[in-house]
Parts: sequence; structure tokens; C-alpha cells
Amino acid sequence: MLPFQENAVLGANGLVETFKKLWQTGVSNLNVTFKSPTGSGKTFIVSNFLRELQNDPGFDSDVAFVWITFSDELAMQSRDKFVDYFFPNIGRELRTIADFSEGILQRDDILFLNWQKLVSRKAENRVLRRPEESEKQKEQGFYFEDVVENTRNAGREIVMIIDESHKNVTEAAYRDVIEPLCPRVILNVSATPSKIPNASDVQNLRAGFVEVKRKDVVEAGLIKEQIVSQTEEDLTAAEGEDLDFALLRLAKEKREFLAEEWNRLGKNINPLVLIQLPDDDTKLKDQGVETKEELVLRYLKEKCNVPENKIALWFDKKKSNLEHISESDSPVEFMLFKYAAGTGWDCPRAHIIVMFREIESPTFKTQTLGRILRNPLPQCDLSAFPELRKGYLYTNYRKNEIAEIPSTVENKPKTEETTLALHLMGNFAAKEAANNMVQKIQEKMLPDLMTQEKSAVSVAPALEKALQESAAPLLPGLFNENSTRVTEEQMVYDAFGNADLKATNLQLEEKIFKAASENLHAVLETHFGKNVADKAKEMLADVSRDFAEMLAQQRSSAFIVDPLLKSDFISRADYGDIGKASAFQRSFVRSMNDYFGISENAFKNPFAQEGVLEKAGIDTTQTLSDEVLVNATFAETNQLGKNVQHEMSDNEVEKFFMKACYNLLEEQTEADAKYGNVARSWGPFKEALRQWFDRYAMTAIDNIGRYKIFLKDLFRNAASKFRPAITKALKDYRPVRDAFVKERRDQEWRGAEPFKVKTQYAYSNDYEDLAGTSKSLVQPFKIRKNPPQTEIDFIAFLEQSENVKWWFKQNDEGKDFYAIRYFNTADQKERLFYPDFLLQLKDGRIGIFDTKGGFTASNPEGRETGLYNRIQELNAAAGFEKFIGGLAVMENRQWYFHTGKNYSYSVNKLDEGWLPLVKVLG
Repeated sequence: MLPFQENAVLGANGLVETFKKLWQTGVSNLNVTFKSPTGSGKTFIVSNFLRELQNDPGFDSDVAFVWITFSDELAMQSRDKFVDYFFPNIGRELRTIADFSEGILQRDDILFLNWQKLVSRKAENRVLRRPEESEKQKEQGFYFEDVVENTRNAGREIVMIIDESHKNVTEAAYRDVIEPLCPRVILNVSATPSKIPNASDVQNLRAGFVEVKRKDVVEAGLIKEQIVSQTEEDLTAAEGEDLDFALLRLAKEKREFLAEEWNRLGKNINPLVLIQLPDDDTKLKDQGVETKEELVLRYLKEKCNVPENKIALWFDKKKSNLEHISESDSPVEFMLFKYAAGTGWDCPRAHIIVMFREIESPTFKTQTLGRILRNPLPQCDLSAFPELRKGYLYTNYRKNEIAEIPSTVENKPKTEETTLALHLMGNFAAKEAANNMVQKIQEKMLPDLMTQEKSAVSVAPALEKALQESAAPLLPGLFNENSTRVTEEQMVYDAFGNADLKATNLQLEEKIFKAASENLHAVLETHFGKNVADKAKEMLADVSRDFAEMLAQQRSSAFIVDPLLKSDFISRADYGDIGKASAFQRSFVRSMNDYFGISENAFKNPFAQEGVLEKAGIDTTQTLSDEVLVNATFAETNQLGKNVQHEMSDNEVEKFFMKACYNLLEEQTEADAKYGNVARSWGPFKEALRQWFDRYAMTAIDNIGRYKIFLKDLFRNAASKFRPAITKALKDYRPVRDAFVKERRDQEWRGAEPFKVKTQYAYSNDYEDLAGTSKSLVQPFKIRKNPPQTEIDFIAFLEQSENVKWWFKQNDEGKDFYAIRYFNTADQKERLFYPDFLLQLKDGRIGIFDTKGGFTASNPEGRETGLYNRIQELNAAAGFEKFIGGLAVMENRQWYFHTGKNYSYSVNKLDEGWLPLVKVLG
């Protein structure tokens, strides 16, 4: 160990002594925070701490250790490092999940574990956890809980080590991992811990804190002294050069200089340039804007002649040239990525990083700099080579955009998924597949059916039953809520003892496919004869394969709730957007010309356009500068330098123009200028603006020049000349758009295909889990934070109802939810509304209910009539009362509903027509 590492382990206030003091208190769940800089050898230090603790004569307790990471790869990486450090004298057993078969941790064992396997929401990823229902538990083998209980029952304490604790200690982790373990001590390891205990807690042995100082790591030669940004002189020398290209050129030149320095030192080190790309420019690709990835690759390959094999890509779905990239003499010179290149990823030859800012929410994440912090030759004397003791940053971020927050995938906008309740999926899939089979037969085999005078529709129930019988024995959990999806006997395991879900699912898929094909053939042969059944073999195979794949692989899909239940929607002209693009563009150009006094003679005529914009007070010089960070230093104490003005790159100008078009629509406040659906409107708006530039305002100027003139004026905010002109153009178009909508109204309301429930729904972090919702169609059930109490009460009522098979809580908008057209009496327009709940009773009937309370129940603005009419239409089509529903209110702690005919409601007074819901739902 290096001196600072030895001090961290064996010093008077090191890990061993701190741990022993807390241990002697006899209290459980005590936290020790170990803060140590990136590149200091945190894993090496902690491994030596465990070794020294084991050999300490003053510590003779019976202890096992659980070392937590957040991926299988890092768990094995930590284990392998431990072996590398101490082989052949390891002195203890190093365990993984493959050793769960032992059922217990012995004294001094270390279990390396990825706790995502323990806290995952998906049951198939949580195979290490013991199901609460005894009938779902496997007959042989051990779960995580078994190993913990057996270890503790043997009188053995558990110590927990959490690697990268700043990102892993979540609420779910405490609930699902830490609490069951009840560790005596928890060692939190991080370069940037989220919590540091206060002096009082440390002094009174309620917590521990051990810190490795950065200066000690620098002096030991493990990490670079500092990371420096581009200088003001760098940008001054690049005046007139595209900023993106200037940053890449500076990085390339610095790489070549450092390579020469290492060569002069006699070392074979090939410096690597990391290039971090923004994540918010991909969506602009469809608008014809070059992404930063395309720009960087074009520059490196075409302008710098960098061969393909010297450029690596590290993206979620695209990786290349990463093999051996960490080796000092790897030929790769540049690596492109978006998020931090992976926690635990070490590449000490990475000397330089280029960071391109995001447009939507630019935040410079300092932790990303840790990727160029390590020294490639830790104890090499670099005293005569000061440039090799630094890392280098080239960026277009501004000083005020720097933030000390982790640069990880966790910074992406968070969404969580819910899935169709497992035990309902099989029946939905069987019904869907049966209907598909009927449709195929009707389309392709009508002559064969006509000769027999038999309807394909009549065979649907038998086909559905045949499909259920082919899959239910193999995947009982998809048909019965009291069964597991995959039984222990069906599970396939890999060579390391890990459950191999991919192999398991493929095996199940083939079995379901074979059974479904045979069963469907038998049904068709019974109903239509062997000749028809044989002719349908290809169709049977297609339907059976889709059915088997969907169930076995749990492929994303959508299922019809009932063929009669069709959702309404409003076509494009009534979505609140601009509407017909060609009509808007004509109106916009005409309005802008009127505002600036431009005549038709100016069409594609630069001479007629000359001086018009200047006369209106617009600066038409084709320059646009932006602030850029320079002279920054990142070390023990960060010196954040300053901002200087530099001409914005062409690529940034294009991206800012796109964003400005969106913002201009979004910021309108006057009713006639405001178009609600900005996402649909900004494309036609942007194109109209471009046409006006090209034809009447700036014909002789290229697009980048036009955008610079336009943006420079917008940046004047209230003094802008373009802003009021655009507001007037949007208002001028309103009568044209309203007339268009009125003319098309009858055609624009139309019924969609039957409403389908999806197997997966994505929810933002505005939603949270709600417990006690086992009958929800999707699991886990998520509800918007701070929901109306009426919704909570109605869900509780449905959960208690014996007759309710499932219920589905809808959102207030979107094509993924069931909508009903109605005439809104408040604004005198046809609108859509989304009833709060769809449900199915055990007798097959379907319910559509919308919960109300107070004023919304007294004045539902026509929704009650729309829902009443829809249920009447559905039952007429069904030929019997298959659909029930209406507006629902709670009075006297009971739920009542009104069909909608002759509707009236007063608070605390129910008129005739309100029926107790319990009589219908039970």
C-alpha cells in the first residue's frame, strides 16, 4: 500500500480503528462513510481494510461481509480485483449468487452482489427474492432471505459494504436489502458521498467518517494535479473558425503534443480523447439538423483523416472499437459517448475530454472529469514534463452552467414502467390471437367457408379456449394469479448458476408454439373439416408463433378489451395546432410582408429587399456570439475561470433556431395567437418562417446567416422587432384556421379501431405507487401525486368488490386511453373526455365510470350525456346489457352512480336516478 492508503486503513482514524470503535457500541445499522477521490484505489483500500480486520488480534467477532454494487459486471469486477490483490493468500471465501446453494455465509466470507437483482420491479429479475406466497416458492435451493436468516441464526453478524453509495442507497434499497440484512455496520464508499456525518455523530460513535485527501493522491502520482480548460488565448487564436471545429482541433493538437511528450519520456502511451455528446439533439435529425455525433465523425474522418479503427463509440445501442481500449498502446485515439462512460471503467490514458453543451437544460457535470483524472503510469517521475501532469478540457459550456452533480444515467429524465397484470395476460393474448385467426380465415378462405355455409366468427370461442389450453400448463402465472410465471422446474441456468431467462423463454416459446398449432388445427378440423384445417396451416403457424412469442418473451403488445368498445379521437385540425400547413404558410408570409412593408416585387429579388429589415430596426450583420468558459482549473479547489464572447458554431446556431421556433409558439399569451399543441405546430411554423426568409426577406443570405440575424434580434427580448410581427401573423391566421375547422368538423370526428390496453405503460416521476391495488389491470399501479380523494376512495371500493375482475384507471388525455366524444355545454364545442375507470365484472360485463364530487358533480358540462349516449349505443350493438356505467359520487360513505338520463345532482341530496353502486358491482 502507498502511505496514504495505509493511513486510510491502519491510521489512528483509519477504517480499522473507526470500525472497531463503532462495533464495540453493540448498536446495529451504524454507518461509516469512506470518502476517497476517483483514482485513489478505493476498492484496493477497502479490500486491505477487510484483510487487516481479519488479521487484527483485537477483533475476533464472527462476521460475514456483503459487498454491494449496482451491476453484475461490477460485482464480478470487485471480486476479481480482490483475488488479484491477495492471490494466492486470499484467506477467505469469495462468494457470488452462484453460492446461494450453500444456504449460509460462513465466517469471514464476502458475498459480492448486484442489488438490482434484489430491488428490481420486474419479477423475472428478482429471482433471488423469496415470494411471500408459500405456493410460489421453489422446492429446492435458497433465496436471499434464506441465506441472511441462516447466517444470523448461526450467531454470525453481517457487515455491509456499498460501492458508489451516492447513487445506490435508494428508498427501495433500504427497504429490500438493508433492512432484511440488519447489518451491524454499513460502509458507504464514494468519491462524492451524498451524506457526510456531522462531527457530533462521529465524536459520540453514532457514525464514522474516514477521508482520503486529494493532495495525498496527487503526491503519490495516482491522479493528475489538475484539469485545465481552453484558455482565452486559445479562443482568440480561433477567431473566425467554427467553434465546434475549433474545440475538436484544439483537442486533437493537444493529443498529438502529449503523445510526443510520452515518446520523449520513452513510454509507449497513446493519449485518448473522450468526446461527450449532448443527448438532446437526436430529435432534431428529422428536421435536417446535423447531430453532434455526425458533425464530430465528419470532422475526424474527412478533415483530419482519422481512420475508422481509431474512433470508438460507446452508446447504449451502438458500441464499436472498445476492445482493449484501456490498454496504454491501444490504437484508438478518440472515443464518443453521451453519459459517463461507465462507473468502474478505468482508462488512465484518457488525457483530454471535449464536452458539448445541451440546448434544453445545459449543465456541466464536473464528475465526468473524473474519467481523465488518472495517471497512466502512477509512480513515473513526471517532474520534467508538466503537461503530462494535467488533464485537458475543451467545451462550449458557460461558467454559470457548471454544477457539482454526478454525471450518470440517473440524470436522464426518469420514467418508470407498469405492465399488464401477469395473471390477466394469458386470457387477453388468447382472445386477441383467436380474433386474428378469425380475421385471417375470413380474408383468405372465404370461398371454402361459403361452400360449407359456416361463419368463421362462430369458431372464435373454441379457438380462444384452445390457445388458453396450449399455454396455461406451461405458464400458469399468466392465467392464474396464485401461480408463478415460470416454475422452478422450467428454469434454465447458465454455467455460473445464474438463472438464464433468455434460454428459459426460448424453450417455453417453442413448447407453446407446438401446442397452440396442434390445438388450433384440431379446432378448425372439428368445425370445417380436415381440408380447411390443412389449408390454414400457414396461418395457424403465424398466429401460434405470435401468441407463443408474446407470452414467452412478454413482448410489448396491446389487447382489445371488447370489439364494440371503440375510442373516439379528434383528427389533426382540432388538436389545437396550426392545422393545414400550406394555408398557414400562405397566411404567415402575407402577414409578415404587410408588417415590414414588403411588396410582391421583392419575391426572390434581393435588390427590392435591400434595407427593408434595417429600416425596421433589425441588425442584419451575420454574426452571433455566445459566452464560453475559459481559464478554468479543476483541482482540490476549483477555479471556474470566466466567460468570454465567441462566435457561435453553425451547428449550435441551427439548434438554437429550432428551439427558438418552439419557444416563440409556447410563449404566446393572447388567445388568438396561442396554439395549444406546440409540438404539432412548430414544424409548420418553422417552415413558414424559412419560406419568408428565402422568398421575401433575406434571399441573398444563406440559412446560417438568416438564423443569426433572427436569433440576434430575438435575444433583444422586449426590444425585438420579429416578436410582435410573429404574434400578429399568428393572430391573422386564426380566422383562416377556424373556418377550416368548421368546414371539416363533420369529417374530423371519427371512430377509431377498438380500444386496446397495452402490456406496458410509461409514467414520469409525477406518479407514485399506490398500495392495495391487486385488481388493477397494470402492476404496479401508479397514480398522480396528490390525487383527488374521490379516486382513492373509488379504488378502495373496487378492490373490496367481489364481482370486479379487474379495473383500469385512465389518464386525462392521450391515444393510449379510452375517450368519449361529448358536447361541452360550457364552451359550446364538441370535446373528448376520458372516463376515470374502465372495469370488467366476473360475469363479463364492462363498466365505464367517471368519479365526481362537489361542483364537478353538479355541473359535469355535458359529460353525463355523452357517457349515457355511449353506453346506450354499445348495448344496442351488443344486443343485451353488456355495458354499465355513469357518473359516480360518494354520499353517506356509499358510492352511487347515475346513468346520465335526466341527470341532476345537489350536494348532500341525491335525486331520482342515482343507484347504489354496490348493487351492481357487489
